[in-house]
Amino acid sequence: MTTPKLPTALTLTTAHLILEPSTARDASELFDVLNDTRLYTYTGGAPQTLEDLRTRYLRLETQRSPDGSEAWLNWTIRLQATRRAIGTLQATVTSEGIATVAWVIGYEWQHRGYATESAHALIGWLMSLDTLLEVRAFIHPQHEASSRIARACSLQLTSELVDGEVVWTMLLPSRRS
Repeated sequence: MTTPKLPTALTLTTAHLILEPSTARDASELFDVLNDTRLYTYTGGAPQTLEDLRTRYLRLETQRSPDGSEAWLNWTIRLQATRRAIGTLQATVTSEGIATVAWVIGYEWQHRGYATESAHALIGWLMSLDTLLEVRAFIHPQHEASSRIARACSLQLTSELVDGEVVWTMLLPSRRS
């Protein structure tokens, strides 16, 4: 049995945004966006140092897990008008055809629809992959903004909890032969 081909991140565009595959060069600009403790209220953790962020993005540039079984796809969300980074988007795609998505929009740019716009573009692109069977998001039960984004992207709330987060899902028809 052959392992399905894993995708690689491509540049995606929306009405207001450019979603570019993230690189270590983005770390300095993203540091300013992600260095706000309010962003970690529901996800836990804390802002990373610039060096840790640069190291993380250098590792993620490969777009693959160390064993090659997962695609680690990450995008820097930029405003089309200014090219300024305002957040990040990610999808981890397994060889079993499951994509787990997440988004972060810098506090200054929240409540403008950018998270929904970028998540919608990502999920639309993922749905075009012929080996994808399911899209998932793990969202803290009290994170109302992320729940609204998941709902707007047609993900369905489940009763499943993973590490205290609710699973939202979209099952896609099997396209494997």
